[in-house]
Amino acid sequence: MNSTGYFIRGAQSDVAGLAVRYTNSTGYKFYASCATYAHLDGRVFATLEAVENAARAATAVDDLAPARRLATA
Repeated sequence: MNSTGYFIRGAQSDVAGLAVRYTNSTGYKFYASCATYAHLDGRVFATLEAVENAARAATAVDDLAPARRLATA
């Protein structure tokens, strides 16, 4: 199974988690990196923008850095 992952930045440049799009998937599954974003863990989002918006809402910060692509596995 191939996948593409993206770092999702949280408040103060911490990593909120990873958004992974698996081959044959229509969305991005989020894996939280800490308790702040745990309520988003395992959720599937239609777009990277939707993942970033959810992270912003979790921290109430509007200046989060955009997602960064990980190496394709």
